[in-house]
Amino acid sequence: MSARLYSAVAMLATVALASCQRNSLCIEGDIQNLPDGPMTLSVLDSTLHWTPVDTTEAVGGKFTFNAGLEFDQPECLILSIGSQNMVVFAGNDNIKMSGNALRPEDINVSGSKANKKLVAFAQNIPGKERLAQIKAQMATLAADVDRREELAEEEQAIEAAQLDYIRKSIADNVASPIGPYILFNTLSLFTYDEVEAYYTIFKANQPTHKYVDYLRAELDRTRPLNEARKRIQVGRFAPDFVIRVEGGDTLRLSSLRGDIVLLDFWASWNEMSRKNNETILAVFNKFQQVGISVVGVSIDSHPEDWKAAVQADNLPGHQIIDDGSIAELYGVTSLPASFLIDKSGRIVSSDIVAKIFENLGRDSSKK
Repeated sequence: MSARLYSAVAMLATVALASCQRNSLCIEGDIQNLPDGPMTLSVLDSTLHWTPVDTTEAVGGKFTFNAGLEFDQPECLILSIGSQNMVVFAGNDNIKMSGNALRPEDINVSGSKANKKLVAFAQNIPGKERLAQIKAQMATLAADVDRREELAEEEQAIEAAQLDYIRKSIADNVASPIGPYILFNTLSLFTYDEVEAYYTIFKANQPTHKYVDYLRAELDRTRPLNEARKRIQVGRFAPDFVIRVEGGDTLRLSSLRGDIVLLDFWASWNEMSRKNNETILAVFNKFQQVGISVVGVSIDSHPEDWKAAVQADNLPGHQIIDDGSIAELYGVTSLPASFLIDKSGRIVSSDIVAKIFENLGRDSSKK
């Protein structure tokens, strides 16, 4: 959770500290060290991509967006010039921006109550500075195990406090577009069921905001993956499937009950998979006497590349190419992915192969 939480907090922390037509958006800026050139104003569309809706020119740090754009409710806007982005949360507001482009986190935005609320949220995330310090320290303490453990405990405590703060901030903004915006930026920190519960609350309080509709679309998109994750929880029977093996015969996964099964998803073109294959072979050689079957499922699209990799890596067991159905059944979204299945057919571990040694060792010691 550490990297995901740090990334989410960092993104939210970049929100800018924030006479035109009435009932439409107007943004006037006077920002030092802003390069001259074309600027773009973008909004988040239904595909969750940023779509330009207006352009202007920045000259001498000054710019104006005043195309008469109308918004039903406030939403996130991105102002881009070159590789630099500035974030403002606004609707039909008269926005004024000032500051220094060299310090985007200090750019001041006035004229939007929603932006002011979001800035307050970002500024008050607990432990941001300390968490950055911890990560920097841990990068230099590879040999000091005790100190790394101390810092890891402190890091976990800060992250827990940050997650509590994020939860409270979302709960405090169930009737504001700020709520779904914060949730969108921290989705990876929540379970599918938690996000669906938030959606239900948002829909009841702000049924017409497009961010709430986007949240529904994201839930629908990730539902198959959520269902797969429930199927592969540790302790559940491994989802069954049939594979075609050498010679044209078929093999059902459940027919391997009585053996420990190492189910591995990989691809010949994936560097981490190829390194992981060395561990797969080592696991098989070390524990084959206790009854272990390896089922390798490749997502290669070129059979010749797959066959060459199987031979080069000397992979044991049953090796097949998947059309995508088995990977989807097991909710595989990144490679490599390995599952350890015990002799009764239940999933023991869905962690990285390094952990499999430990599990296999415990199982073999019971014989």
